Amino acid sequence: MVHPTFANQLLNTWKKPSETMKMALLPTFYPLIPVGNHIVITVLSRKFGRYGKKIPQSPEKPVNRLQFAHVFDMLGMGVGFVCRLAGRGCPDDIMKLIWKLAIPQICIVVCFGLISFAVINSSFSSLREQYVRDVIETCFKLITKEIKTSALKSVSETSVFVRLPVVMQAYEIALSGDIDDPYSPESQAARDFLRKELGPMLDSYSNLTGKKLELHFHLPNGFSLVRLWREYNTKVDGKWADISDDLRSYRPTVMDTNRTGKVTLGLEPGSGGFAIRGVVPVIAPDGRQLGSAESLQQFDSIIEAATEEGKIAITLYANNELLEFSVELQNPEAYPPKGDFVRVIEAKDSHVESLITTELLSKGKDGVFFEHFGSMTLAVSPLANYKGTVP
Repeated sequence: MVHPTFANQLLNTWKKPSETMKMALLPTFYPLIPVGNHIVITVLSRKFGRYGKKIPQSPEKPVNRLQFAHVFDMLGMGVGFVCRLAGRGCPDDIMKLIWKLAIPQICIVVCFGLISFAVINSSFSSLREQYVRDVIETCFKLITKEIKTSALKSVSETSVFVRLPVVMQAYEIALSGDIDDPYSPESQAARDFLRKELGPMLDSYSNLTGKKLELHFHLPNGFSLVRLWREYNTKVDGKWADISDDLRSYRPTVMDTNRTGKVTLGLEPGSGGFAIRGVVPVIAPDGRQLGSAESLQQFDSIIEAATEEGKIAITLYANNELLEFSVELQNPEAYPPKGDFVRVIEAKDSHVESLITTELLSKGKDGVFFEHFGSMTLAVSPLANYKGTVP
């Protein structure tokens, strides 16, 4: 703000000024304040909205746009002051004095303006990065919560079957033979018996829910007994075979439950692909542990629940080492490979898939990695299994 006293002091420096000139010059100082404010309102309202609001704060770099209002106010007053004097025919000696006073101030204001612009841009970049990180963190918290919820649902469904007399009878048939032999006739007889006895219950579940119950029984040595949603239990050399395949190398949830006799929850890849599992021990009436069982909950529904419509697109890739034992992922049309990875779940936005490269996926193995593509940001992060490790 220019005080009238300063105006009077400046007028006293003139040589024999006329009363008319004094009266013409003095009012020029008073409109400087609205001129400066007009510049501030025009410039800042285009960038940030209504004058007087605060820029969104960043914890590392708090910024208040009112701090920069004074800078632009000074610039507006200086420019308005010089223009008004020049337009009213100010004497040359006064103009020289004004320019000597104004030019250094204008240069300083311009420098501060450039610095302010750089600080504001830096603050917005930090805010954008923090926003993306917050979205990713919230998304993964939701996924973790949904995994636990689905695993508990698996436990509830499986618990209905593990104490049935027909299940006890099937395990006694299987254990009467050599369970280490994948082609054991006794294990085959137990599979056929369970399919026959539990078939009506599974059909009823399918009719009511519209999907198959993916119920899987395991032998105590870590071999599969039967996957009741399949006609044949597994594949051998690309062909379906009704045998007891070995799960020990890639199903730690099964091994943990068979060893401890306790429920194991979490995400784990298996023959049925990526699935959420709740493995329950199968205990005989006399307390003997006969094996374990689980029902699979598909991971696709978890991704859909964690997706914020119109803002987030999620895709899931797995290491191609899983193809050695995952029968479901061995279909390249449904699960296309990309370098050392295979796509398990496709993003709804096709543009996202076109931006994903093997290099980007590799960077996501070690932690969260961000890459910006204009207004779009891709975040790659590893997904841990029930043990907290990346499969």
